Amino acid sequence: MLAAMTASALRTTLISLAVLGLPGCGTEERPRPNVILIVFDTLRADRLSFHGGQEDPAPFLTRLAGEGVVFEHAWSTSSWTVPAMASLFTSVYPNQHNCWAGLNNLVVRSLDEEELTTERLPDELETLAGFLQGQGYRTFGISDNPNLCETLGFERGFDRLRSFHYGGAETVEAALDRFLGQLVAQEPWFLFLQFMDPHEPYHRRKPWLREPAADEALAPLAAYDSEISYADHHLERIFEKLSFDREDTFVILTADHGEEFGDHGGQGHGFQLYSELTHVPLVLLHPGTFPVTGRVAANVSLVDVLPTVRDLLGHGPAPQDEGHSLLPYYLEGRTPAARALFSMRSGFRGHKTAVIRGRHKLIRTEGIALPELYDLEEDPDELRDLAADHPELAAELEDLWERFETGATEYQAYTQVDLTEEQMRTLDRLGYGGATEFRKR
Repeated sequence: MLAAMTASALRTTLISLAVLGLPGCGTEERPRPNVILIVFDTLRADRLSFHGGQEDPAPFLTRLAGEGVVFEHAWSTSSWTVPAMASLFTSVYPNQHNCWAGLNNLVVRSLDEEELTTERLPDELETLAGFLQGQGYRTFGISDNPNLCETLGFERGFDRLRSFHYGGAETVEAALDRFLGQLVAQEPWFLFLQFMDPHEPYHRRKPWLREPAADEALAPLAAYDSEISYADHHLERIFEKLSFDREDTFVILTADHGEEFGDHGGQGHGFQLYSELTHVPLVLLHPGTFPVTGRVAANVSLVDVLPTVRDLLGHGPAPQDEGHSLLPYYLEGRTPAARALFSMRSGFRGHKTAVIRGRHKLIRTEGIALPELYDLEEDPDELRDLAADHPELAAELEDLWERFETGATEYQAYTQVDLTEEQMRTLDRLGYGGATEFRKR
């Protein structure tokens, strides 16, 4: 059988067999590579050249993408950091982990008591760091977003997690410098890095700032791109300092969500689920075990990250996992048939859900009878609503959501917190101070 295969097919088959640890592959256990997870806050996919961007603000990311596998249609589970990152860490959707707002205020004050409460990652959910720690990994994390902190439960599974309040990529690099020797002293290790850049307020980072020609409305986007370049520069410096064995390291590059610049009449990442907010970059690379490069066109999600890492280490999905391992997508070209993915946002303005299946995307908003329906192949910018023309398809996608929501396992946990006035001012500066934005569903 093998003799009849092409060289490419033979290589892929042998890689797959080795990864699966099947007899005759020279190993009974999968290797335990170091794992690096890199998350950029608010990085929309279409600003990157390897996702169709006209400029190349992130040449180092572009180089990494060329060494690995690019998932062309990766979707966040939300347009807000806390629900998206909780999903990435646990492989469950926001309506299951119930982390909607973070420090952005379920700062809900009791009418009778001056108490602040916020969601906390449910204890019964295993996290990515917790899984790797259980496999003998030493686990380190640095986040420049204040929401990824001990208060919200994101520290679980980390031997060490530092959380900052948007100090910039140089702060992330400096923090890593302080425990770099400890990190690389013994393998295997897991390193999580979250860059707040290019989150608002957009800094005009020189020398990367490209001044807009005449339209001042483009100035925020130019600053945003300069922040991408600035973070890209510091990530390259971090990789140089790590001096790790690239052949024995599994790198995951993604974003929690994107950012809007007037695409649908708004700015930032407000109460919307259009693609500028939910289409995120996703690149996987592991040259040693998977010398595979290329692109995967299938729809995938942030909930797929944890099952992929489980698969990498020879473990099947856990009962909590809603996602799929992505290894078969590029090692075997397999895609689950008719897979539906979900993105959602909840606040005082109601609940909004997106359903993505194949080329179609449906957005339903609580309190509005007619949903929105888009053909992502013909209309990737989601400007032509087809719901009135294709009510049967819209109803079919709505039914997928209803069935998922009805059958989904729900987890819930809250905690009381104390925030100083200084912390509240910092959160407000970063856009995390709007106490009326979120509510419990």
